[in-house]
Parts: sequence; structure tokens; C-alpha cells
Amino acid sequence: MHLRPARTHRPRRAWPGRPLRLGPGPPRGQPLGGPAGRLRHARLTPSPRPTAPVAQGRSRPGRHRPAADDEGRLRRPMSDTPTREAVHTQTVDGYGTVRILRLDPHADAPTVHAWVREERAAFWGMNGLSQEQVAAIYAHLDTLDTHHAYLLEKDGEPAGLLQTYEPEADRVSECYPVEPGDIGIHLLLPPPGPHGGRPGWSSALLSAVASYVLLGLDKRRVVVDPDVRNEKAVARFLKQGFVAGDAVVLPEIDLPDVHLPEKHAQLAFLTREVAFPGDA
Repeated sequence: MHLRPARTHRPRRAWPGRPLRLGPGPPRGQPLGGPAGRLRHARLTPSPRPTAPVAQGRSRPGRHRPAADDEGRLRRPMSDTPTREAVHTQTVDGYGTVRILRLDPHADAPTVHAWVREERAAFWGMNGLSQEQVAAIYAHLDTLDTHHAYLLEKDGEPAGLLQTYEPEADRVSECYPVEPGDIGIHLLLPPPGPHGGRPGWSSALLSAVASYVLLGLDKRRVVVDPDVRNEKAVARFLKQGFVAGDAVVLPEIDLPDVHLPEKHAQLAFLTREVAFPGDA
């Protein structure tokens, strides 16, 4: 599917003294784009680079990385942490049971860090961060009312990372007219397992996410703003029924405690009427 020709909207840059409409951002000095560029938190000092890197998830030196299955779910070790209550549970025919859990910033840090450090996750904007920095970012996000993070599970195993945000509290509001009932999302899928991913799994998981944010949270429209260069993500959303909006330039925000680099994004929208005609 090809994107329709879209004008490039270059909004005015926010400045001190004017109400800022942006989500959380990365620490000053970390010029991160994408979802990471929405995470406002305390300034972090990069961890020293180890002389002999050890893969995350090893219990002892020399152990291999935790195995991943065909959907790329990282097998995490058992812990004494009580089972978290899911905010949404849905059986997806042919794939299993999808559960959406509130992200535990520290308990889930090894899993999330293993995903975001991959080169394929470059558009997520966290490639260069340590596990401790990733945990700190999501610990701060956990204190916000407008931005939330969730761990997606399939049959009890990690299957993706979801972030939701209120567009009115984000710089994306500078680029399109926000309507009541809008909700923004970012979705990160882990790498496929050694045998590749199952056809249709991404669409099935995105359907469960849409069910949660549109029906569970009673929203009217989902907005996404993937990097224009992330052609796979753009194509995935359009295949799911999203309608392409304008190609926009999310403005750079440069303040003492926050730096958000300029981002060229492709807006796309999915309405509740299109996704769930019978529940509109």
C-alpha cells in the first residue's frame, strides 16, 4: 500500500514563556528521537562501557542469552514477584491469549533493554542506553498521568511493549488538530525467534491493542506518528486500517532539562468506527 501524497507540516517551535504541549523527554545531553524522546526524567550519567560485555539475562558468565520463541518473546527467569493483574485479556484465535500488563520499570527492565538495544529498534531511540537508564526512564514515566507503558504477553511470555499518551500533552498536538477521545500509541515488537515469526501475528497483536485502547479505555481515535523512514511500521499500521495523515515535522524542544530532537513523522489514524463498527 502506498502513502497518499501528503504535505509536510512544519509547526512553529515551542519556546519558554509559551505553554508547552509535549510529553516527557530524554535527559539533557541525550539527543534521542522517537518514543524515547517523550520521556522526561532526571539527568542520567551514562554507565561505563564494560571491557567484556555480557548479554543481558545471563545468570552466570558464559551462559547464553535467554531463548526467544517464534514471536520473539524473551523467556524471562521465574521470580517471586506476584502475578500482575492484566488491564486487558483477549484470546486471539490461532495465536493464544494476549494479556496487557502495566510495565514494572525495574522487574521488566532486562526484557525491555534486550529489545531496545537491538539495531532493528533504532527508531525507538534507546539503542545507546544501559539497562539502568532504561529502568530509570520507565520509572519516571510511571509517575505521569498522561503517559503509560505496558508489557504485552502472549500465553504468559513477553511479546511486546506498548506506550500510550494523551496527544494534548505531547508535541504531536502542534502538528494536527487534536479531537476529544484521541489517544496516541507507540508499539515495539521484539525480534522474531530463530525460526521466524508466524504470519499474521503482528496484525493479531495490534488488534488486541486496538481493542484495549479504543474499547477498554473508551477512546474514539488512535493516532500514531512513526518515523517516516520506518517503512515497516508505517505499512503495518496502514494494513491494519489506519488512514495516513500528513507527513509532519515534530518540533525540536530545547530546554534546560529536556531535549527533543526534530522528528520527521508520518501521522496515521484509526477510528473506533473503522476498527469496531458494531461497537461505535
